[in-house]
Amino acid sequence: MGTWDALCPGCFADKGNETVCPYCGYDESERRTPLVLSYRSVLNGQFIVGKVLGKPGGFGITYLGWDINLATLVAVKEYLPRDYAGRDSDHASVMAHSREDASLFRFGLEQFLQEARTLARFDHPNVVRVRSFFEQNGTAYLVMDYLQGVNLAEYLLAMGGRLTEQQASEIMLPILGGLQEVHAKGFLHRDIKPQNIYVTSSGRPILLDFGAARQAMGERSRSLSVVLTPGFSPYEQYHRRGEQGPWTDIYALAATYYYLLTGHAPPDAPERVAIDELVPLNSLVPGISPGLSAAIMQSLSLEAGSRPQDVFMFRGLVNGQIAPMAPAVSSIPSTPPPLPQASSPGFSAPITPLPATPPLSAQPFVAKAVPAPQPNVNLPPVPVPNRVYSPPPPPAMPADRSRKSSSGTGIWIVLGGLALIVAVAGWYFFGGTDRDKQASPAPAPKQTTTPASTA
Repeated sequence: MGTWDALCPGCFADKGNETVCPYCGYDESERRTPLVLSYRSVLNGQFIVGKVLGKPGGFGITYLGWDINLATLVAVKEYLPRDYAGRDSDHASVMAHSREDASLFRFGLEQFLQEARTLARFDHPNVVRVRSFFEQNGTAYLVMDYLQGVNLAEYLLAMGGRLTEQQASEIMLPILGGLQEVHAKGFLHRDIKPQNIYVTSSGRPILLDFGAARQAMGERSRSLSVVLTPGFSPYEQYHRRGEQGPWTDIYALAATYYYLLTGHAPPDAPERVAIDELVPLNSLVPGISPGLSAAIMQSLSLEAGSRPQDVFMFRGLVNGQIAPMAPAVSSIPSTPPPLPQASSPGFSAPITPLPATPPLSAQPFVAKAVPAPQPNVNLPPVPVPNRVYSPPPPPAMPADRSRKSSSGTGIWIVLGGLALIVAVAGWYFFGGTDRDKQASPAPAPKQTTTPASTA
């Protein structure tokens, strides 16, 4: 295998005996938290551990790594929930703080591995790619492509705090294609936000950090503060009986789109229940394309059934190929409930398989198939995955009120005319005078557009 002592943890160039790398300037002598793995630790016999990427999070640590076999940089994500476990004295092994913590730690570990298995199934240019995953040191690791760049929140700050419609669409429409691939495989993301979208140095946006372990442990430990992101989480994620599906991710994606165009996130969903202070996009972004504005605003509906039900419908709204839906009848109470408790320990994992039959309230109709639309703005083509998620058709929905009134009027007119004919015929045969019987039958009355009385 050889020795790796001369490799720089910051770039993996051979720096010799230098403390500060002459190539990237990384100073190996800088103090580090004992929570992280030692420099140049070897994982799974293949990956050398380097510097920490970003800051250690509450549920894991991501390192720069070197793939010995492929001779390339990688990102290595270690499962380490600090509230429940820590590093042992050997600077490698991870141990739970207590027996009670051990149960929750293991539960989260299983969700972490499920996330790895899920991501390994995706092969889309705008979804993070998983190279490998394995267990070691009493925990688990996920190896991903290493990409240079910044997250979307940092990108927006560098761009001055707001993006033009074209700039925002050049990021979000490819992410929409990646999300379509996620849904086509039968899974949900459930945590789309600017911090979970990465923009590479070449400008390619990547959807990452599905966060299965974080969400699973947050729900099981009844700590929703680690699961929900104010402004980006839809209302149904705030209570355990909320029906979640593609429309849940659509809300978060639209909130991120809104954030890029306006410079701020929409109001938190529970706060909008009593008084909805969400400002329409066309008031904040003059000249925005009507289709895009309608798609985003409808996707931010509190009622799940009023949103586009999948990525296909969102695209159709953007391009004007699908008309905006009428608002669904709200099932949300006018007074928002207190912050909900998380679901019971037997919950399904956050990277959740889509429900076999989406709820009626979240599926008012299925749009007709149309070709993959082109954006209204001058953008590069959006990658379209081979598989498209098509939810099962819902039960037939009643026509809208205006159509019901019109058809009802026609039925009553016809019935009224028939009743009059029967009455005339009965009078003729049973109660009419001889003069009446000899007279020619009266012509049927002309129909009018005035609705008949239903009294």
